[in-house]
Parts: sequence; C-alpha cells; structure tokens
Amino acid sequence: MAGSNAHKWGQAIGELFELSVNDLLTSIALDHGLYLDKAGFRAARNGKLVRWEDLNGNHHNLDYVMERGGSENEIGTPVAFIEIAWRRYTKHSKNKAQEIEGALIPLRQTYKTSRPLLGAILAGEFTQPSLAQLRSQGFQVLYIPYRTILEAFATAGIDASSTEMTTEHEFGIKIQQWENLSSTQIDRIKSGLIQSHDEQVLAFIEALDVVLRRKVVAVSVTPLFGEIVSWSSIVDAIAYIRDHEPYAPAGQPFVRFEITVRYSNGDNILGSFQTKCDSIEFLESFVR
Repeated sequence: MAGSNAHKWGQAIGELFELSVNDLLTSIALDHGLYLDKAGFRAARNGKLVRWEDLNGNHHNLDYVMERGGSENEIGTPVAFIEIAWRRYTKHSKNKAQEIEGALIPLRQTYKTSRPLLGAILAGEFTQPSLAQLRSQGFQVLYIPYRTILEAFATAGIDASSTEMTTEHEFGIKIQQWENLSSTQIDRIKSGLIQSHDEQVLAFIEALDVVLRRKVVAVSVTPLFGEIVSWSSIVDAIAYIRDHEPYAPAGQPFVRFEITVRYSNGDNILGSFQTKCDSIEFLESFVR
C-alpha cells in the first residue's frame, strides 16, 4: 500500500540517497562551471520536471542534466544526462535498467555533437546482468550496494535492513528512529552512502572529468568533388577504384564537405554536409 510503513521506509532511504547524489553532482558541476538542472521550478522551462525532447519528438522526464552555458533563465548544451534509482529487490532491477536506457540513448543521439555522458547512479539491489547491460550501452555506472546503505544507517544506530517478512510494526520503529535523527546524524549517513574515497565513486568522477574537461584539438574539413558513380557488384567497384586517377580534373562538381571534430579524450564526431550553411551550423554547435 502507498501509505504503508514499508513504503514510507523505502521512500526515506530513497530521499536520503537522492540528497547524497545531489551533493556529489552539485560539487562536480561547480568545479566545471556547469549548470546542474534537477526537479524544481526553473524560469527557462515549464513546470517542475526536467524534461528533454529527443529527435523523434518523444519527451523524457530526467533526474539530472549538466549543461554548459545553462542558467536559471537559459537552457544550455547538455554534456551529461544522469539518472538515479534505488531498489530494494533485484526483481525490479532489469526493468529499471531498460527504462534508463530508453530515456537516455535517444537523447545521446539527439545531442550527438556535444557527445553527452550517460550516467546511472544506482543503489540497493541490482543484478550484475542489469549493471552490465547499462555498461554495454556506454553508460558510466556508479553502484552503491545494499550493504553500504545498511552500514551508513548503522552509524546512526538504525538497523535499515528489511525483508518481505518485515512487519509494519518493525518498519514503524525504523521510521520513528529516522524522524528523531539530528542533522549531524543525517549528514553522517549521507557521507556513508557515497564515500568520496570509494574506488567506484572516484572512477565515476574521473569519467565525468574526462568528458567535461575535453577540448577540441583538431577540425578536419575535406571538400569532395566529382561525379558520384555506383556499381551493381563489388568486383566492378574494385576495378573502378584500381584504375581511377586520384587527381580530379578541373571543373568537377562539388559533392559535399566531410568534417571530423577530434577531442582531447579521443572522441571523434563526424559530419557530412552538401551545403556551406549546414556545415557552418554543425561546427557552430560545438561553441555554444
């Protein structure tokens, strides 16, 4: 039931986990001079939800977006989309992983010129296959195991553990203990949930740093000229290339611009355009 003590206890853990994540991401955003968008009112958008549209016209409600050039009054360029989730039981983990993929992968394609990082910060019980599924799709995953949650709450004298056999009365005791905590105790639990020295946390921060600190190191523009020819067989195409003179004669028509933008972290973003206008618009998207 939505009003049960079990549900309230799950919400209490989830809210504290979210506060810990918020502290971490706020610190990272400040270090990089980025705007961190999260649920709440913002003059640059309607309503309290963080809502982004993909290239197919679908809208996705998100947890956090780091923006370059963003502010309370202006939407910036997304450089990181980060979803968070807390789950007590593994039976819900695969569906949540698929839900996160469904929201963020289309947005990565939509904003491919900014090559945003896709992140997932997960806590509780998630199966290794569900974590591997996200990583295989290019997500940077920070996973906080259920035991870490229990250890963090234990610093304040609360046994946060529960099973499907835990009674409403037992959950009620946990909630009462939670409500009686001081701000100092709550801060101690938050610090225990996402520990700054933990290897996984450091790896997640480093992955963000690599993306957020990257710079354009080279831009290659190749203007292509000549008539486009096609063949019905691979053999004929090979024969054409073998006999083809690599230096195009004067007067050949312009075909397109092939553009490669290379970043300091090894990322390459490719563009192919038939007009100057589209080529310039593509390159301008990297300096917004």
